[in-house]
This record gives sequence, structure tokens and C-alpha cells, in this order.
Amino acid sequence: YVETLHGRGISVWGLVSNISENPPDTHTVLSSTTNRRNLISNIIGVAEKYSLDGINIDFETLNVETGVHFIQFIRELSVECRNNGLVLSVSDYTPYSYNAYRHTAEQSRICDYVAIMAYDDYVGGNEAGPNAGLSFVSEVMSVCSTVVDMNRLIVGIPFYTRLWYEYQDGTLGRETCDMNTVEELKTAHELSFQWLEDVGYDYAEYTDESKEYQDDGTEVTNSTRVRIWYENANSLDAKLRLISQYNVAGIGSWRLGQETADVWAVLEKYY
Repeated sequence: YVETLHGRGISVWGLVSNISENPPDTHTVLSSTTNRRNLISNIIGVAEKYSLDGINIDFETLNVETGVHFIQFIRELSVECRNNGLVLSVSDYTPYSYNAYRHTAEQSRICDYVAIMAYDDYVGGNEAGPNAGLSFVSEVMSVCSTVVDMNRLIVGIPFYTRLWYEYQDGTLGRETCDMNTVEELKTAHELSFQWLEDVGYDYAEYTDESKEYQDDGTEVTNSTRVRIWYENANSLDAKLRLISQYNVAGIGSWRLGQETADVWAVLEKYY
């Protein structure tokens, strides 16, 4: 994989993440000097073995107690990355005051790049909405401009869409899907998308009716409202037009393979 990409002139940064089905005890790992040294040694060893060009740290679900150890880990890792000619980047949430324990400003001083995930809006609430609407992305850029060196900022953009399910009982559900899946839904339900200028998304909705049987054999029809703010070439173009107003290092996406082919022509307009 690395040899193939190097042959195309593409650098490869290895991902180091604490996200898994059985997540590690990140606090125990990072709060120990010995554990940090072992982890850093292993990271550098793997990077050397596979001829990686850099490292991307994506540690999530941290807390205030772990924050001080996390930034110390990044400090120590940054030294070893420089000693070994490796680019160091860290993936982060938008640096609001409530997650200041991630020390994003300090990361910006000691790392080559800070990647801010400018998506997943609406996920934490009980309301359906776009994954990364223009007002949200604008807010992310404004907050970052006061915390992060913009020349070191990589803005994360999504290649995926969330389907929102509004059930008859008032509850809300969601499902993540790629662009090709939305195209299939568009065909299957004969959807007509409408461009929403204010949020920068093509929007459509439809009713999904399912049938179930009660214990007495009575047939019941359940109607679910399905809402789609479609992440596609149009929405990405709107976001990149906004992001391009800032002198950022570049963009990153989550993730390769979720996009349709027309996305790349849009990206090439800006980067």
C-alpha cells in the first residue's frame, strides 16, 4: 500500500487511534511515563518498518483528568517525530472552552498540523439537521482562527451523509451512509432534491411505510419521515468556497471510498 502511494507521489501518515470495539484505558496508558515511552517507541518503530511519512493521532473520548497527560504525550511524540523525520498531526474537535483540556493551542505550537473535524453537527441533540451546514463550518473556522495557527490547520470535511428517521412516537433515529447509497435511495424513491442556499445542502425527504402485526394479528402501518441533507459535490463546493477564505494548510476527509467520482473535480478547484 505504502509503496503504491509513494509511487504516485502521495505521502502516507499512519493513524493511531483509541477508538475500537474494545477501547483501551487511555488514561492509564498516557498517565504513565513508562507507558508513554513504550507507546512512542512502538509508533516510531512501525513508522520506520513501513516507511511512513507521518503520524496522525486521533484520540477521542478523553476527559479533563486525562488532558494533561495527553498533551504531554503529544510533546514527547513531537520530539521523536522530528528526530525521525516524521510529520505529526493531531485530529481534534472544534476547540471550544468546554474541551480546553485537549490543549489545542499547544498542539498548534508543537505539531506540524492540527486537523479539526468540522462535521457531526446535530449528532448530540434531539433534532435532525445537516452534518456540516455552512453556519456550523463558519463557526468552526471563526473559533479555530483564535486558537490554531491557520497555516497548520487541516479542516476535516465529511464524505458521508446521515439519514434522519422521525418516527410516529416522536423519537428520532439516524443512520450513516455514503454518497452512492443516497444515489440509490434517490432512484428507488424518485426523490427530488431542493438546494438550500442557507445551509449549503441538497435536501429531500420521503415517507417510509412499514407494516407489522400485533399479537392479535391486527396489521398496523407505521409511517416514518426520512430526511436527507445530502453530502455531495454541491455541498462540498459550498463548504470549500467558505474555507478557502482562510489561509489554512489544507483539507482532510472522512473517508476515502464514501465519495462519488464527481467530488474530486470539486476538490481540485480549491486544492
